[in-house]
Amino acid sequence: KQAEAKALDKAVTAYLAAQTLLEEELGRRLISLALAHAAHLDAANDTGRIARLQPDSDAVRERLADDLRHFAEVTGVRRVRIANPALKSLVDTEPVAPFADYFDLESERHEIERVLEAGEPAASVLYTGSDGVRYKRGFAPVSHEGRTVAIVVVEGSAPYFALIER
Repeated sequence: KQAEAKALDKAVTAYLAAQTLLEEELGRRLISLALAHAAHLDAANDTGRIARLQPDSDAVRERLADDLRHFAEVTGVRRVRIANPALKSLVDTEPVAPFADYFDLESERHEIERVLEAGEPAASVLYTGSDGVRYKRGFAPVSHEGRTVAIVVVEGSAPYFALIER
């Protein structure tokens, strides 16, 4: 019985270590992708357009959405979006009304504030979606003329957690 208990303790410890390492790695990957897309926006001179987006800026928003969809497809992430500092929709890979509130980001307000105030990228905590899959988000600032005008939010899944749990 003691040998079984020790083996179980080792298995639980290995499981928790693997889960922690995988979650941290997913966070780093999503942050890197968010930073890469923010850099792409800067290189394409889109940061000024994002800073000036209005609800009726359909042509600009559609071009940016096409770019986000391509980025999501190439990188294999679930969703990419750009939100203003008030957490309102600017551009999204999902159909969301312009300037709609992103209520789902409120739970990550602490991480987002770090992005907005310090200009540092951040990652959310791991959470379980309504589909039962675990997800995490990476955040990066979009700056224009020295101020953060938006944040890139990259959301990816962690399907390997289901394998570990099994």
